[in-house]
Amino acid sequence: MRTFLFASLLGFSTFLACGEEEKETRTEPEGANPGECTDGADNDFDGDYDCNDSDCSGSPDCLESDCDDGADNDQDGDFDCDDSDCADAPECATEDDCADGADNDADGLFDCDDPDCAEDTACVDDFEGDEAGECTDGVDNDSDGFVDCDDPDCEGSPDCESTNDADGDGFDDINAGGDDCDDSNPNIYPMAGDTYGDGIDSDCDELDCESGTLNGVYFTACPDTVDQAEAKSFCQNAGYVLASLQSQGEQDFAFSLIDEAGVVASHALWIGYSLQGNTWVWEDGYSGDYENWHDADRAGNSCAVMNGETLGVRETGQWSDVDCSWNLDSGANLNLGYLCRQ
Repeated sequence: MRTFLFASLLGFSTFLACGEEEKETRTEPEGANPGECTDGADNDFDGDYDCNDSDCSGSPDCLESDCDDGADNDQDGDFDCDDSDCADAPECATEDDCADGADNDADGLFDCDDPDCAEDTACVDDFEGDEAGECTDGVDNDSDGFVDCDDPDCEGSPDCESTNDADGDGFDDINAGGDDCDDSNPNIYPMAGDTYGDGIDSDCDELDCESGTLNGVYFTACPDTVDQAEAKSFCQNAGYVLASLQSQGEQDFAFSLIDEAGVVASHALWIGYSLQGNTWVWEDGYSGDYENWHDADRAGNSCAVMNGETLGVRETGQWSDVDCSWNLDSGANLNLGYLCRQ
């Protein structure tokens, strides 16, 4: 037993001695012998091994062998074209001149057509229309998703001015697909306002009414002799809806229209308020709580009108409920016209 133990210790000491001797006598760098840059050993005992040892930097075993395979071939932490070994590889070339008319990286794409040039100053347009012809070239020059005259940058460009608005009122001629019914008169266009009885359709709605705008809402008061269904139809055909009145301000403005039309004593106007079941409902979906009933005129009918005068008494627009089929309120001696809004 003692003999065996002594022999074992002697052998181990000899191995250590040989290793130390090799370390002390090794003068060759890592990679001096074939395979040393991939054998997992620190062959020159400098603390670095294989491709992590600078001595292996020029070894073919430590270069990125394929610059387009998605792999870290030399295991240095850098992949493909991000690895400096691929700096001169054709597949890692970039379009380095974006205005020379050449395909510098041989990828089939030239200058600004190459994604490499996306941020290059030669390929970034300040805005659509900053160069002649850009508002009519069919190209999204500033890459904002809008082309030519659809791009707000081209607003005001002579190339984008309508050739169908002869009177310059901002509305194209109805004969060219627009909605200006008289393109020779800048005072005639949709929702321009209208005067009852003057023979001029100033707002192009084909109605003879007194019309105007309050806070962006267009009202048109039409003296006529129609029932409620006809009133709704006339409004709808003109692009309006039988009106709701949503505040005292709107009420006063609507009454001023029939006053200006000179029909206060002769007309009441249908409004878009009717009884549905047990609930009064506005035609246009308005659900506010403004009402202006003339309490003495509540008669249990299902439709509402805004009065002018009732038997010589100026109502200032208070409402009465009447039969929806009437075109004349014989009790109040008033013809029934209609009030539209848009």
